[in-house]
Formats: sequence, C-alpha cells, structure tokens
Amino acid sequence: MHVKPWQACAAAAFTLVALASSASADEPEHDYANQTPYGTPKAKVKAAPDGYEMFFLETVGRHGARSLTSDDTEQDALKIWRRASEQGGLTERGKKFAIDLAEFQEAERTIGYGRLSGVGQEEWQGIGQRHGETYGDFFDALDNREESIAAVTTNVTRTKQSAEAMQEGLAKAGLDLETELAPLTQAEDMMHFRNKASDAGEAMTDEILARDELRDYAEDVLRTIYVPEFIPSIKDPLEAALDIHKLYSTAPGMAKETDITFERYVPEDAREPLSYATDVETFYQYGPGVEGETNTIDNARPLLADFFKALDDRIAGSTTAVVYRFAHGETTMPFAALIEAPGSEEQTAEGERFTRGNNPWRGAVAGRLAGNIEWSAYRNDDGKVLVTMRYNETPVQFNDGCSPDDEDAKYFYTVDELKSCLG
Repeated sequence: MHVKPWQACAAAAFTLVALASSASADEPEHDYANQTPYGTPKAKVKAAPDGYEMFFLETVGRHGARSLTSDDTEQDALKIWRRASEQGGLTERGKKFAIDLAEFQEAERTIGYGRLSGVGQEEWQGIGQRHGETYGDFFDALDNREESIAAVTTNVTRTKQSAEAMQEGLAKAGLDLETELAPLTQAEDMMHFRNKASDAGEAMTDEILARDELRDYAEDVLRTIYVPEFIPSIKDPLEAALDIHKLYSTAPGMAKETDITFERYVPEDAREPLSYATDVETFYQYGPGVEGETNTIDNARPLLADFFKALDDRIAGSTTAVVYRFAHGETTMPFAALIEAPGSEEQTAEGERFTRGNNPWRGAVAGRLAGNIEWSAYRNDDGKVLVTMRYNETPVQFNDGCSPDDEDAKYFYTVDELKSCLG
C-alpha cells in the first residue's frame, strides 16, 4: 500500500466534521472532493436571545448536482481508450469502459450537459422544505406584511433550476408563497468568479501534483483499463486518471438518471488521493491559498458587500425579507475563504504544501454541491439587530476576529461588529 503523507496528521476540528457529515456514511468522507452530493442533513438552528424575532434571511449557495458541464473530459478519456483498443492495450475490464461511458453520456444528453440532475433537484427541494419547516413562523408572517422573497442567479441554467427547486421545496413545506416570490434576477459578474491561482499557488500546485505518490495512485487507476505495457505511452498519467476520477465523482449526482458509477475503474485506495489532488487545485485557485495573498478571495468582496447592503436595506424598511443567491462552487469557495468560515480560514505559508493533515480546508465542504452559507437576522423591540450564520445548515460562529454580542449568545453578532471584523 502506498504511503499517504497528506493523511499523516491529526483529524480536522469538530466543526468541519459536522459540516461534512451530510456525506453518505457508507462513503469515505472526501472521495468526491467538490463534487460531493449535499445529502440530507438534519437542519439545526440556535435559538435567538429572549426578545428577538427573526426578520431577515439571506444565503449564497452552489447549484445542485449536475451532469458534466461538457463532454471534454469524456472525449479526452475516449481518445486514449481508442488508441489502446487499436493497439491491443485494454484489460478485460477496460474493454467495458467505453460501453459504460456511452451509457453515462446518454443519460447526460437526456438532461443536457451542465444541467441539474434529479439528485440536484432533490437537494435544493430538500433545503427549501427544511427552510420552510425550520423558519415556518417567519415565512407565514411574510404574507401578512406583504413582503417578498428574492432569488438571484447567474446566467447559467443550473442555477436557475436550483432556484426553482428551492421554491418547490418551500411549497412542499406547506407554505403558500405564490404572491411573495419575486421574479428571478441575475447577477453574473457578482457571483460567477473565474479565479486564477497566484504564481506561488500555481508553483505549489505543480510541485504537489508532480509527486511520485500521486503518480503511483494514478497508475493504479489506469491499470484497471490498460495493460501495463500501454501506460508509459500516456503523456500525463495523472491527468488521465483524474479524468476517470471526475467521472467517478460526478456519477453519484447522476444516480437518478443512470446506475453507471465508474467505481470499478477507481480502486478504493486511489479514491482519496485523487480527490486530494482535486482539492489541491481548488485550494490554490478558489480557497484560502498562499499566506499573505488575497487573489483567491478578492472577487468575492462585492458579494460580501451585497450581503451587507441587503441587510442594511432590510433594516431600513425594505420589503424584501429573503434573498436567496444561487451560484457555483467557484463562488462559495472564495466567499467561505473571504469570511473565514470554519475550515476555510487557514492559508499555507509560501513553499509549504497544502495537505489534508496540516489544513482543514476541504472541497467537500466549501465547494459541496448545493453547499450554502446563510445569515439570518433578528431584531428586538428596541430595534437592536443580531445576525447568526449557518454553514450547510449547521450553526457556526463567525471567525475568531468577530466578537459575539454576548458571551451567553455566542452565535449572535451585531451588524457593526460584522462589518468591522469581516472588512
């Protein structure tokens, strides 16, 4: 068995484990990296201090599970497979790969590449239903006050589908909100980031992905499809193996459309290392990244400003009582890093490798399918406002630089404190 240096240190903090707990108990925790399905967590909330009533709710979340965004990964894998087929380089198991892939592609074409899958629809319907049940009194009051629920998406169809599924979930909770649901609006520039790792981040990504341990695991994957003599002819074994792993990690989100899983092409020992390789790339491109650098989080600042603007508007008397934002993993990962949400607060020193032993950041949490960050605001009769946060429906405190309003209510913060500590 290969050594796994990225697993050599202690486990992540309890909060991170709680946030990731919606992964299936039957699966190793990080097999699918940022393609991890959301699951069905039990919604939890912290009771507000006495005398406070909820009056505002806002979120940002990633779209639900989907098909691959294009067939590029599949075509790259098939190009190698066809060459191996012509040269007699396939294993008996490998001969079935193209058949499995064709069936998987057929399911993708049925819903459309990059479109929400049945699992993805259920994920956001579930979140909506739990919101309706958890905050039932708050939603019931909207109609009496003639207030509205806003939904903001990017221009990508799967975010719009996620918004519609969320609204269906609210209806499943028994809420009659037809008159409260405002038309969908779009904010592409504010919510669809196309980050690039810093020079130091790119250098460290290249250094980690070039390590022999990962190459060994990549070859373990390739040997399920190709005979050993053929593998040296593959230009980039790790990239080829990651293409197979991407199919494997996308398959759980397509479980309603097809029973193809690609599990037989990704040996169990190789699953966690390859998901770690994916985390390496996203950590340096969208996560906390290298110490002292802000390029991974700067694009999220307008989104944070929008959180505060929506909150300020509501305090000032806006009739928009809820703002749901539907975006992408490329949005939730930088936003979580910007506000230093639990598990997303630690950068790595320049020249230090990001590993799962020395850093709690996980794509399965920060970039999880349908993953979401929620702020809810409460007000008392004197007009004082307190804000609390949930991360993937789990109550969490704001970062250590933020001081709660009261030591007996550690999850509740004043707006001025959040503006100060979150910058």
